[in-house]
Amino acid sequence: INMVSNVNIVGQGEGVTILDAQQTGRVIVIEELIGVSISDLTVLNGFADSFFPFNSGGGIFIDFSHIVLSNLEITGNHADVHGGGLYLDHSNVNMNSIVIKENSAFDFGGGFFAQYSDPIMENITIENNECIISSSKLYSFDKSTPDTLCLATNCSNFDNCFDFSLFKSITNPKSEFDP
Repeated sequence: INMVSNVNIVGQGEGVTILDAQQTGRVIVIEELIGVSISDLTVLNGFADSFFPFNSGGGIFIDFSHIVLSNLEITGNHADVHGGGLYLDHSNVNMNSIVIKENSAFDFGGGFFAQYSDPIMENITIENNECIISSSKLYSFDKSTPDTLCLATNCSNFDNCFDFSLFKSITNPKSEFDP
């Protein structure tokens, strides 16, 4: 689905409304948009391959956009390079009640990759994602402003995260490695 500005997609619930790309391409593409909201559905079986930028963001690809994501399950997606489940670049995304699981990427961010972005994350679960050549299931990169990348609250299962130092504030993070 190639989104346009000022459009909301509202499903009937995760597991009820399923957007399944059947490994034929990305599930959702959001480029240079505002006023977009996606909620209450599952993003499944996306596949990003080819040359940049088409090789990142298998489930959801977000570039230079300001949007809201809520009540989503992002699962079973793959990217040849970054962000198997979710890829953010130069974007401000409000994320609430999202499960990112069982996605894969060849390089960084098997579940979630963000660069030069300011996501606000609440009630996010990132688990059982895989990277082929790196160990990061969640990857954030922002050389210019590492103290303003992300605000995360009440998030759980940030398994084998690459680097929490790039996040400006993580409140109550829970990891599979916590006692």
